[in-house]
Amino acid sequence: MRWTLATLRDFGERIEDAARGLGLDPYPVRFEIISPREMAEEEALLAMPTRYSHWSFGKAADLSETARGFFGFGAAEIVANANPSRAVLLDDNPLELQLLVMAHVMGHLDFFHHNRHFRETQPETVLDRMAANRRRVGEIRRAMGERAVERVLSAAHTIRFARPFPSSKNRPSLLRIVSEQGRDLADWERELLRLVDEETEYFVPQLETKVLNEGWASYWQLKILERVSGIEDRIRDAMRIAHAGIALRFPNTEEGENPIQPYLVGFRLFQDIECRWDRKASGILQQGELWDGLTGREKLFLVRKVESDASAAANYLTEPLARHLLLFSDGIEGGWPAFAEFFPKMFGLLGSFPQLETVSTNLRNQGWLLLEHFGDEFRELDADDTRWTLMHLFSLWRRPVVLRTGKWVYAADAEGVKIFDAEKSQQLPLP
Repeated sequence: MRWTLATLRDFGERIEDAARGLGLDPYPVRFEIISPREMAEEEALLAMPTRYSHWSFGKAADLSETARGFFGFGAAEIVANANPSRAVLLDDNPLELQLLVMAHVMGHLDFFHHNRHFRETQPETVLDRMAANRRRVGEIRRAMGERAVERVLSAAHTIRFARPFPSSKNRPSLLRIVSEQGRDLADWERELLRLVDEETEYFVPQLETKVLNEGWASYWQLKILERVSGIEDRIRDAMRIAHAGIALRFPNTEEGENPIQPYLVGFRLFQDIECRWDRKASGILQQGELWDGLTGREKLFLVRKVESDASAAANYLTEPLARHLLLFSDGIEGGWPAFAEFFPKMFGLLGSFPQLETVSTNLRNQGWLLLEHFGDEFRELDADDTRWTLMHLFSLWRRPVVLRTGKWVYAADAEGVKIFDAEKSQQLPLP
């Protein structure tokens, strides 16, 4: 069914009222209607149209548009962690999907507003800060030249999410360490690195909570729409079908899909927590089980407030649920205890980036950079990707860079990247 802007505006007000009636507290939001190409550009800019320009954003937009055109998938909406916020909807969505997406956005905006990992993101000023960064990058481009600036930004983007686990102000990102301690950087290069790192810190909480955030929005979308009047029965049926396609679809792992489908895993995790805590609240406790006195719904709001993907997996993912979601099976070495130990470290989007610890910034008293990768047999570094990343890192550090992993030691210098067997200590370029 087609719609008009007046129809969406009217339903948008009712959807927000329904969300607040259920106890959600979303940021105020302005919905915008855009084309598929514009949606691809929004995806590339992560809903921040005032960001500085870089060739990789255009490439990402082209890939997104291609995926939508050839395979039929892509974002149905994008929403910014900003106060007030903006969310964009596709102009070719039917009414049932527009309504479902608008309700989904309410869940995201409540999560942004109240999850503790977003406290330092300063959503009230983020659009202005991004615009100021864009202007400053433009000034540096004009002063130093396009090629020089693109070289630094490309290298910075390569390492921007490399950080220790868990990260904190006392355990800074690799990019921040390079920007602060790189001995051979020009002032304008150091400024660009700091700028990229500051923007990255704004986006990191979204990576840390991707599964919970999508699960929270998926959990509430139908509940919100059930309280909205004036929706025809056939539209409601179509919304339920769309909801199932979003929140209940299992990934096709045989076709290479990631088994951690954020909408499904997050949605089921919240459902499971609510069910277990309602059971406890009714007085049914299993042997040795503790109860904190909260109902299922109360527990959900607490989880939304304090947890990240990693902590939620460690604290609330049970073996039965992991089996149901096809995340765990008997074939995993070490069984459930081993899985329960390593899985939280790789859960969510942030777990897909290398977890690197900076061991020394002055190795051999010559300013060499020594890093250590904390991985496991499930997350070995790809050799080609590692070489490529280390050469970008060397282009910024400009002194030898050494990376230790479980099995290998990589050493990058002006001649390229060499790989050594970690067990053959006589080969290592270390004191």
